[in-house]
Amino acid sequence: MSFKRIIKAIAAMSVAVASVSIVAPTIASAQTLSEKIKQSGVITIGIYNSAPSGFADANGNIAGIYPDVLATAAASLGVKKIEFQSMDFGALIPSLISRRVDAIGGGMYILPKRCEQVIFANPFISGGAAAVVKAGNPKNLHGYPDLAKPGVTVGNLRNAASITDLIAAGVKEENMPLFQDETSGISALMAGRVDALILSYEAAIKQVKDPNAKGLEVATPFKRLVNGEERINYGSIAFRPEDAEFRDRLNETIAKAVKDGSVAKILAKYDYPAEMVPAEGVTAKSVCGAAYR
Repeated sequence: MSFKRIIKAIAAMSVAVASVSIVAPTIASAQTLSEKIKQSGVITIGIYNSAPSGFADANGNIAGIYPDVLATAAASLGVKKIEFQSMDFGALIPSLISRRVDAIGGGMYILPKRCEQVIFANPFISGGAAAVVKAGNPKNLHGYPDLAKPGVTVGNLRNAASITDLIAAGVKEENMPLFQDETSGISALMAGRVDALILSYEAAIKQVKDPNAKGLEVATPFKRLVNGEERINYGSIAFRPEDAEFRDRLNETIAKAVKDGSVAKILAKYDYPAEMVPAEGVTAKSVCGAAYR
């Protein structure tokens, strides 16, 4: 064989090998969550690392309301191990879509806008925004209408569910600085750069209990009124649209866990009242509306 023919043969082999290396990951990435669990029994969830929704404990183990409910409801579906990746809240959905994680299992409320990107299991916890303020609530902030008053600056987290509601309630965007995480928002509140910090109820309780965040309290009572209606948020596990089959099976086991009291026990473990379990008629479909898939 001539030298030129040898070179052409080697080049052809290189292309063939390269083709295989490119195709193999594509096939692996197309694996559904049900197939992955059947094969390995492992599910990887993304968390925001915020207690008590979903967090890593002192030993580095996954804990929290969402992971506990997932573990309870998914055990009969073949899930033997839950692994996790901690990340910024704003990175959760992009990480799910890009297949870095299999599900979002920590403190994400169901919103129609989010339903356009991901799919949700039926909610097992309800809640809403809470306002962390300085002790004594010096500006007398007890609801969204108060936050919209002149001279009030309210901090919030980037991509928070409450941003749209606050704007609808009259809060101007220039009076609502957005922070990367709870820590930076709390620092701004303690330094007097904002008059209140809007967090989820569970995150607000966690922050005021933190010994490093002295002189803070959760504003009580606090009305989340938008156009006269109280805004209630519902939380659950989020998946990629192609994993609807697993989501649907999980819905059945979540319903059983709610009915037999398992979910209420998990909430109580983290000092949450049983009333935070959503009413029977509240489903992901009813919350997502036209965006439900």
